[in-house]
Amino acid sequence: MNISTHIPSAKIITYVLTAILVLGTLGLSAPATALDGSDFTPGNIIDDSVFYDSQALSVVQIQNFLDAKVPVCDTNGDKLVSSGQTRAEYSAERGNPAPFTCLKDYTEDTTAITNSGSDLCGGSISGGTKSAAQIIYDVGQACGINPQVLIVLLQKEQALITDDWPWQTQYDKATGYGCPDTAPCDEQYFGFKNQVYQAAQAFRRYEANPFSYNFRAGRDNYIGYHPNTACGGSTVYIENQATANLYIYTPYQPNQSALDNLYGSGDSCGAYGNRNFWRMFTDWFGSTRAESQFITMQTPRWMTTKTDTQRIDLSTSQPTGDLIPQGTELYFDEKITIDNVLYLRTSEDSSALTPYAIPFSELQEFTLNFVPMQTPRWLQIDANTRKTDPATGQARGATIPPDHLAYFTSKTTVGGVLYLRTGYDTTRSNTTVIAYSRLTEVETEPEYTSFTSPRRLTSKRDSFSRDLTTMS
Repeated sequence: MNISTHIPSAKIITYVLTAILVLGTLGLSAPATALDGSDFTPGNIIDDSVFYDSQALSVVQIQNFLDAKVPVCDTNGDKLVSSGQTRAEYSAERGNPAPFTCLKDYTEDTTAITNSGSDLCGGSISGGTKSAAQIIYDVGQACGINPQVLIVLLQKEQALITDDWPWQTQYDKATGYGCPDTAPCDEQYFGFKNQVYQAAQAFRRYEANPFSYNFRAGRDNYIGYHPNTACGGSTVYIENQATANLYIYTPYQPNQSALDNLYGSGDSCGAYGNRNFWRMFTDWFGSTRAESQFITMQTPRWMTTKTDTQRIDLSTSQPTGDLIPQGTELYFDEKITIDNVLYLRTSEDSSALTPYAIPFSELQEFTLNFVPMQTPRWLQIDANTRKTDPATGQARGATIPPDHLAYFTSKTTVGGVLYLRTGYDTTRSNTTVIAYSRLTEVETEPEYTSFTSPRRLTSKRDSFSRDLTTMS
């Protein structure tokens, strides 16, 4: 979870090109056709459909991949380090004696994990002696995470995929889980299978509880360049949950110096974790983007046009249809990214399956504008209904039964639909409303009637008087 990697510092020295290994290549050289830093999109590091593709690799394919990355393991540590010692001698002096076990040959006695289909990892994992490839596969299946994502995470954090003489501490901290930048690693999470599982489960936890974390999809997020706040940062609109997962796990984005030297290191404010994830994934497995297709927005909602604009026919890349005036309210429910440009599609176009969309850059978030009702009054609910967030169209709260009376004091119009807000919600600045079309005017307001048998009553708990016109 660090800005670069958790490879033991004593071991890093032996790689000679220390800075390049720790901060840049992690043992990888640039491919013949290298990526360019300008290709990195901080708001969409990897598409959800790629990140959650648990069927991307079989156990055999994972094993073949690991074999190819380390054809020959320096099991006995016979190779020399920069000091002239053998790796075995160097490691023994630092409490890590040979033999060394490379990831392709690694096995672990694992205990079973039983899950009950929760919102985290829903599948169970059997116990027994398992290879690293089997562990990666099993965790990917149980948690619904692409095994390629887990492989890249192991390389990003500990260089385990390409290391031909790994130390035990690298397995103990394999995915960097429980290893914050500001404190020692938490030993309760040590162990290869434990690390892989905890990381995958964390990604699912971030998804299940998005409001519990600083980085969220579907909104602007300030993301720093480095743990040193003096290095600054920038506001990034995170487009999807997979990208939010990566920032929660490693909370920094690469600065320009890190992107300018994509296969090396930048200046003292460079952070490389998310840059390296994107670069390694692309070099090893291809694009982090799925084939261009519309996907459902995490938060479908109303937005307004910044300026006069038109829909784009994505099949021809040409404008189509009538001019849409500035300030027009449109409801969007699907998105697509083409050539690093994010487009949103209206619910109307989604229903018609037309390839028409509007660039996100030409839209702005919708702002609700409530005004006081000229005549605040009691109204009756027509049928079972729920309050609605008019900006997203999503229902909120419990079902309100028919014939229920409520006192309304403010109103707003969204997409041509009139919504009323109760006095209770108005006084608390809540944005939940009820469509006026679901309400009926009442001829007479509620009035007090006398008890048949007036009497004293005691409260069951601490209570207070309520103003029935505002319900406060």
